Amino acid sequence: MIDKRKYDGLIISAATQDLLDNDPLRFKSLCNGVGSKVGSWFDRLLYHLTPNTIWFMDITDGADLHDVDYSVPTLFHSIEAALQYRLDADQRFLNNLEIRITERGGLLKGLRLRRAKKYYYLLRGFGEESFMAGKRILEY
Repeated sequence: MIDKRKYDGLIISAATQDLLDNDPLRFKSLCNGVGSKVGSWFDRLLYHLTPNTIWFMDITDGADLHDVDYSVPTLFHSIEAALQYRLDADQRFLNNLEIRITERGGLLKGLRLRRAKKYYYLLRGFGEESFMAGKRILEY
């Protein structure tokens, strides 16, 4: 079972919160840590190389929420709506990393905040294929 307290204080989208509250087993099944198993060979390589920590601080709580954000919802009215949802999901991921680092970043807080930005920029640069996998766009 999932300990929902793990996500206390973090920013959670309505779709992700709904899944966490109403289908925690499915929520958990969508969480795979930092990175994506979907996409190009480069995306899969990054998945295996990217740790679930930032300077030894666990970030799986924020990664879990982001994984679910990339998985639900699956239906969008337009490509623009889908891409905006992705942009919002990526921003939530960065905000959640910053929240946790601010709370418990310790002596490495500055280094961790800089690394969080790098994670975010990698996500923005290479996450679209992973996000779009399994999505349906009604305008097409």
